[in-house]
Amino acid sequence: MHTRLLSYLCDPIDSSPLCLSIGSKIENDRVETGDLVSEVGRTYPIINGVPRILVDEALRASVQSFGDDASRKR
Repeated sequence: MHTRLLSYLCDPIDSSPLCLSIGSKIENDRVETGDLVSEVGRTYPIINGVPRILVDEALRASVQSFGDDASRKR
């Protein structure tokens, strides 16, 4: 995720701005890993440069499931 995109992201629950957590891994103006943090402390992970801004736990489980399938070789 490019750092310039931070100004466009907000918490899906209360629309508060998101900022990067301390310790996020940034290389060449791209965030590779870390967390996006809302004003009230909700966190959303950034994995392999992709922010995962999901609210519903069922959606999170679905993403994890597909992520596991994608890692297997056919």
